[in-house]
Amino acid sequence: MSQQRINFQNVIAFYKKYTHQDKALNILADSLTPEQIANFYKYWYGDVDRADNVPRLSNPSYFTLAYTFTEEYEGGYVNHPNDPGGATNYGITQDTYNYWRQSKQLPVQHVAHISREEVLNIYYDNYWILGQCDKLGLPLNIVHFDTCVNFGVFGGITFLQEAVGEVEDGILGQRTYKAIKQYSARELAKKVCFARIHYRHYRVQQSPSQNVFLQGWLNRDNALINYIDRICTSYPCN
Repeated sequence: MSQQRINFQNVIAFYKKYTHQDKALNILADSLTPEQIANFYKYWYGDVDRADNVPRLSNPSYFTLAYTFTEEYEGGYVNHPNDPGGATNYGITQDTYNYWRQSKQLPVQHVAHISREEVLNIYYDNYWILGQCDKLGLPLNIVHFDTCVNFGVFGGITFLQEAVGEVEDGILGQRTYKAIKQYSARELAKKVCFARIHYRHYRVQQSPSQNVFLQGWLNRDNALINYIDRICTSYPCN
């Protein structure tokens, strides 16, 4: 879509039909370039300065950015004999799937039969919201989400606490939030990634049978660093 051909007054008239800002922002993010979104806001608010600032995406859009990465490394059915987590499908264990189905008053079934809709709901509820990723800035929220998925929510929070020098109690409370604010979201995201890499090597030293997974783990960590660098070229990162 050419930016010169967009009639922003018509676009505004269309999006004003949406009563929820999140829904309008998500549709914008999917259909326009960052420059076009910025100019949309310029016309919407009547503030010329906004033309140079891409607005923040809503939390649902942040979740989409986060899951887009994680999905690459949690896709498909896996039942490796050396994996202590047992069988998983799209990164979701049988125990997690059982608990989620029961919480919805649905009969338990094998994780191999999990639906796409269930996968997204579980990741959003059990990791994005439970891990409080929605309270963190871009790109830290992406890294924290993937860490919560890969290490569990408790593990994800302790990685974050280690990075900011707080007590690693797995509770994301006021003290940890205060410490987080002393860093830029991008700087802290990188610190967590490097801590993950360090932990991978330590884990293999402690349990040599896990060496079969090491290269895959490191590939994921390094890909995450590259991913957030790319994200920050297109979206406003703190």
